[in-house]
Amino acid sequence: MTKAVLVTGANGFIASHIIQQLLEKSYKVVGTVRNAAKSAELIALHPSWNTLNLTFASISDISQPGCYDNVLTSHKFDFVLHTASPYSTSIGGKEMLSAAIDGTSGILEAVATHAPTVERVVVTSSFGSIIDPSQGVWPGKTYTESDWNPISYETAAAPDADWITAYLASKALAERAAWDLARRPGTHFALTTLCPPMVYGPPINLAPRSALSRAGESTQIIYNLLHAGAATDPPPTGFWLWIDVRDLATAHVLALERPLEQVAGERFLVTAGNYSFQEICDVLREGLGSEEARGVPVGTPGGGVPEGGVYAADTAKSVEKLGMRYRSLQECVVDAARAVLQIGLTK
Repeated sequence: MTKAVLVTGANGFIASHIIQQLLEKSYKVVGTVRNAAKSAELIALHPSWNTLNLTFASISDISQPGCYDNVLTSHKFDFVLHTASPYSTSIGGKEMLSAAIDGTSGILEAVATHAPTVERVVVTSSFGSIIDPSQGVWPGKTYTESDWNPISYETAAAPDADWITAYLASKALAERAAWDLARRPGTHFALTTLCPPMVYGPPINLAPRSALSRAGESTQIIYNLLHAGAATDPPPTGFWLWIDVRDLATAHVLALERPLEQVAGERFLVTAGNYSFQEICDVLREGLGSEEARGVPVGTPGGGVPEGGVYAADTAKSVEKLGMRYRSLQECVVDAARAVLQIGLTK
């Protein structure tokens, strides 16, 4: 029997890859978008998608109470994948915190109340909910799923808190809220959370000649590196772990398909390992043609990592329980760069 999946934030960088993989496996998919124009654009980009198995529901504001009630009562779902989350440098800390926490809590409350057929819920969290930003690059530290970002709501919501502090805290606090709800007595679904770091790879949610401002952060990074100029230095690396968007999409699908005892109530740090912007530049200059790579910074090939090293991640759990296999950085960023060049993003 065909299984039905609700995917929130369907036109996003990550969710579009999830939908593609679900359709390839013949799942029935309902995706939420902010408005009908978003879904029409996605369908136009992917005429090969089986629209008999794909429909959309418009939800203009995921932080509003009851926003998911209608879609959950209109369909019988087996699974819910919650990828939607605010990411905007133009909103304040309190607003970002509220949107993330309320959005995640809202869909889990709605599933608990209106979707008795749902067996599993997967929430796309973030390495931001794991990292301790106060420790910086923390040489010798190996992060695991047992680590939590210690930033409090009060600290992140303070008027003097910077944007990145609020964003990282929003991911941690939203995930904590999800676990609090999932552990309530009588909950009928199993929760799994995925905690990816920087997500790179080819975007499949952008129309040709799209404005750069419509692209996600990692796609903008690739674009900027392609056009920075060979004589410039790569920018400082902010976060030192990465994953390919296609692998992250696979992680979501595996969370639905692996034996329940291996994923129920589990948190997974999903990452291919360490990288730096210098390494991305090295890979692009090696993997692309000379004309395509002419604007990529040369910098200091083979460098880019602070003396003493940086933190690492233990991925054993994601490999053993979730069944993950990770692409190489070369495959990831070269594919991403070629997609960016093919799309022809415009400033």
